[in-house]
Amino acid sequence: MAKLWTSALILGVAGTALSAAAQNQPTVIYSNIVGDPTSQIPGGGTWDTDFGFFTLNISTSGEFWLVNFQDDNTNPEVLVAGSGLSGSTVLREGVDGFDGRFVSGIDSSGRINNAGQWVVGADYDGDTATDDVILGGDLGGLTTVFAQEGSAIDDAYGFGSGNTWDTLDTTAIDQSGRVYWISDGVDGPAFTSANDEFIATSDFGVLAQKGVTVPGNQPVAPRPIDDFDLDDLHVSDDGTQWLARGDIGTPTVDDDALFVNGDIVIRENFTLSEIGITGADALTLVVDDLGGGIDQQFMAGNGDWYAFGELNDAATNWAVRNGELIAASGDPITPGSSETWDDPSQFVQDFSFFVGNGLGDFILGGLTSEGDEVVVLNGETVVLRSGDPIDLDGNGLFDDGIFLGGFEFNETRLGDNLELFSLVSFVDAAGLPAGDGFITLTIPAPGTAAVLGLGALALRRRR
Repeated sequence: MAKLWTSALILGVAGTALSAAAQNQPTVIYSNIVGDPTSQIPGGGTWDTDFGFFTLNISTSGEFWLVNFQDDNTNPEVLVAGSGLSGSTVLREGVDGFDGRFVSGIDSSGRINNAGQWVVGADYDGDTATDDVILGGDLGGLTTVFAQEGSAIDDAYGFGSGNTWDTLDTTAIDQSGRVYWISDGVDGPAFTSANDEFIATSDFGVLAQKGVTVPGNQPVAPRPIDDFDLDDLHVSDDGTQWLARGDIGTPTVDDDALFVNGDIVIRENFTLSEIGITGADALTLVVDDLGGGIDQQFMAGNGDWYAFGELNDAATNWAVRNGELIAASGDPITPGSSETWDDPSQFVQDFSFFVGNGLGDFILGGLTSEGDEVVVLNGETVVLRSGDPIDLDGNGLFDDGIFLGGFEFNETRLGDNLELFSLVSFVDAAGLPAGDGFITLTIPAPGTAAVLGLGALALRRRR
């Protein structure tokens, strides 16, 4: 059955109270709604109606954002960087590149810092032996090649001469502009299949290396890192702390792990308590060993780390922050609430994202026992819920007939300024799909009068 909506919401009733509430509700930066002005890509093209919005990252401050989109015309990918409600295309497939080579694909791990400097992995057209590349730039566009497949690894990395980069992906950047990436299958006399993957920095550092780095917090038979996962690299603002996901060496059981500053903080086939997570004593089942059990992870600018995943009963989900259990399936979404974290279908994860800003604030998103998807700030306040009205045209009124359908998995971020950015789906007044979008929401500081706008929206949400 299609979800029902209040008539006031469908009609987009105007008025002072409604306009005030809209100031604390989602505004659309871009959408793939055909014919709407928000569907236009800066510099030409429209957002793809089939694939559309790929990935999102923001600077720690929340001032800048970076999104990877697909263009609807001939399906080239574009990377768009911006601030507030406007952006510019900084990398376009088939157009941008260096030395006569053009980008033919853009990775999903782009990052941007508080100076508006960005970095991303990409593929060039042509020769596949030299196509992987790490590119960087600023709000004006592409400026730098940090590494390219087939090119020499500088002797300053300490591996000696005659070694070359191979597969390049999974980037990060700190506030100084230092860039980080994962290189796999590295070639040359210093490498074999046992040690040919490492996390490199643009100032010739090596954070960790396959077959060499032995993570801490392994109580029995310590094993070295055997592999790093794609798109799972984060660093703190000052570059002194890092997070990555990967495997430790043979045997291949208990091998999927989350590393923070070189230590294992979560590991498959271990209970959360066994690995040192506080507050998790009641969760006696192990982290799922079928799909790895760790769904997603994140590190904020101040070094706070976040992760969520599943236990091996295929029903219990968990969310951990800095080594402490914050929420699990069946817990109230806020203190004292009768609404709990729960996926009624049991076919997808309870949690959709778990991230924080550089000041210690955090947001947890996921499905609830009411059948909704919500965003909760600091474990205390629901700030966004599926069914909330969307201000599509930015006029301060909910008169567009567009509502929040749900959140793209792990594509929501929170800035230090409590500005939330998210890739979402839309529905119409009947609850039917109405496209996808990139939205922003300024969360009012707790205790301010602006919070009243959120409460007033209860009358205009779906019922």
